[in-house]
Order: sequence, then C-alpha cells, then structure tokens
Amino acid sequence: MSFTLSDTQTQREKRENCWRLRDAYFTCLDFVEASIANNRGDDNSSITNNRGSENVKNSNGNKKINIIDSRECTQKKKEYEEACPSSWIIYFHKRRELEKRQRIRAIVAKELGDEIGVGAAKSAGSQNVNN
Repeated sequence: MSFTLSDTQTQREKRENCWRLRDAYFTCLDFVEASIANNRGDDNSSITNNRGSENVKNSNGNKKINIIDSRECTQKKKEYEEACPSSWIIYFHKRRELEKRQRIRAIVAKELGDEIGVGAAKSAGSQNVNN
C-alpha cells in the first residue's frame, strides 16, 4: 500500500485539528479550575483566568463558576474526543496532570526555599552578632 501526498496532508490536518481541539478544551478546563480556586479564595492558584469573562455572584457576594463556561467545556470535550484517538487522549490527560503536579511542586519548593533562606539568613545574622 502506498501513500499519496493527499493522504499525508489529510493525516497532518487530522493531527493539527486534534491538537487544536485539545488546546481549546484544556484552556476551558484551566478557566473553570481557576474559577473554582477563586471561589475558594485561593490567591496562590497557578492557573489564571485570562478569558475576561465575568462570573456571576451568589447572594453572599462570592464569585460562582459561570455555568455557561462549564457547558462550553462539555461541548469542547465532546469535539476533542471525537477528533483524537483514544490512546492520544489518555496520553494528553496524563501529561496534563503531570505538568500540573510539577507546577505545584515548583511553587511549594520555591516557598519552602524562601522560608529556609530567610531562616538561614536570620540564623547567620544572629551568629555574627554573638561573635
């Protein structure tokens, strides 16, 4: 079986479409996760809301996730899953979770490093005073 140029182009277009739909879906998930973090009051969230969409507020004045955005993610997920092979979907999700864990670890390590650095500097300063 030989492949023609149009077969190669078709395969490339399918891959690019899969990647584009994956990126759109993951961006939507990031937005929803950031909205949830904002609802909890997490200022240290590593995910930011760059969409500029305004969230509705509940009776307490706290932000709630915009329901339209959640439905939008459901539609994006459906399109993504229809366009991509299931083995790719599994890989993409595992990779996304790994990257999120790595970002969290980096943030925690930096915060711990800053605390240790400040503590070590104070300790060194007090030793110099005593000498």
